[in-house]
Amino acid sequence: MSENDWRITNQKNYLQGVKLNKMVYELEAHNHCAFCWDELKKGDVAYATIDEYHWVCNNCYDDFVKEFQWK
Repeated sequence: MSENDWRITNQKNYLQGVKLNKMVYELEAHNHCAFCWDELKKGDVAYATIDEYHWVCNNCYDDFVKEFQWK
């Protein structure tokens, strides 16, 4: 992916090289993918930071895993 991708804003400031866990989204909170802003729904499989504050959908994870060097 390219830095010209519309989904990339300032995520490198807080998602570069972090550990993401693949999880089933079960929270009642209203959360979105940090890249495409698709809303996460209960039962969706996505990737989350350890504190579950930032979420990345499967499509964006696949698109950016190498560039962001997620662990």
